[in-house]
Amino acid sequence: MARRKSGRRYTAEQKAEVIRRVQGGETQAAVAKEAAISAWTVGQWVRGAKGGVKAGRKPGRPRGSRSGRPSAVKALAAEFCRSPPRWMATP
Repeated sequence: MARRKSGRRYTAEQKAEVIRRVQGGETQAAVAKEAAISAWTVGQWVRGAKGGVKAGRKPGRPRGSRSGRPSAVKALAAEFCRSPPRWMATP
């Protein structure tokens, strides 16, 4: 697991305020400098807000069930698991 450089955490309200200011017309660099946040982080928050991610939430794929696989892929995976390896001698 990667370590954070600063380890600082921001509240949803702080993120929302930064996003609101950038969407209001201020530059990401100016907002980042004033809030003592990296410009990269501000950019990530703004891009997340454009994609419909709420402030304070991390974007990414949902964890858990893999039921979203197409049935053809599921069938192929099941067949692969049932069949012996090709290098193995069969009687």
